[in-house]
Amino acid sequence: MKRAAPGAIVMLWVLAGCGFHLRGNELSANFERVYVSSVRAVTIERQLARSLGFAGVEVVTDRSAADVVIDLTAQRDNRRSISVTERVRTAEYEISLEIRYRIVAQEPAGADTEPVQTLLVEERSIRVARTYRLDRNNIVGSSEEQALLRGEMEQDLVQQILRSLDTATRSRASTPEATTHADPA
Repeated sequence: MKRAAPGAIVMLWVLAGCGFHLRGNELSANFERVYVSSVRAVTIERQLARSLGFAGVEVVTDRSAADVVIDLTAQRDNRRSISVTERVRTAEYEISLEIRYRIVAQEPAGADTEPVQTLLVEERSIRVARTYRLDRNNIVGSSEEQALLRGEMEQDLVQQILRSLDTATRSRASTPEATTHADPA
């Protein structure tokens, strides 16, 4: 135990020196208010808003009051058989979840005019997939596993969007003159 402590301290020191840190929900402080909009079929809207709140960002209900708008434009769910048994019955499934989104920064224009919008992240698609075995002797367990995997996939997508938002707002803060105007949705 006494020999392991100095080694652990040295290892932590090396990791801290190289800039390593655990991933969390911290976002850069380049914005305060975010509006999240989505089409009806997108299921991660609430989870994204909750994660933004945990990161210290105010999620607003009025689009014009936001510094940043995250538009969740589409979602596609898919489940396909990826292996079969000797009786030609499905043994494993792959489930996938794909989200299309874009991120826009807004600056107030005036009392009676719409905010000026700058496209931070062009509309893009992100996708995650997982596989699971279908246990025909425990169908309830298989459906619970699928639900658990889906929750993990949604959280992965939320984290990808948050990282994209953080990267876009950090790069915008370092180069404020680079602006591309976006059409308001």
